[in-house]
Amino acid sequence: MLVSTMPRDESLIFELLEYKHDVADNGSAVWFLQDLANEQDAEGSVVIEQSGVLEAPGLMYNNTLAIVTSAVGQMVKFLSCF
Repeated sequence: MLVSTMPRDESLIFELLEYKHDVADNGSAVWFLQDLANEQDAEGSVVIEQSGVLEAPGLMYNNTLAIVTSAVGQMVKFLSCF
């Protein structure tokens, strides 16, 4: 069994379109990063940086103001090659 230990740098940018009632706005980006790491069976993950909640006045829907949050994180995933 071969295990890849070569580090790789990859970036992922995504837009979240699902609203979670039980997740506060100021923690939503971090919550989704951690959820993604869990779904990918990451060996570990860490949040490096996160923004505050920013309003986006140009992105209104039904008179509801849109907000923007961001987070930068890192997750470790070991790949097995057979």
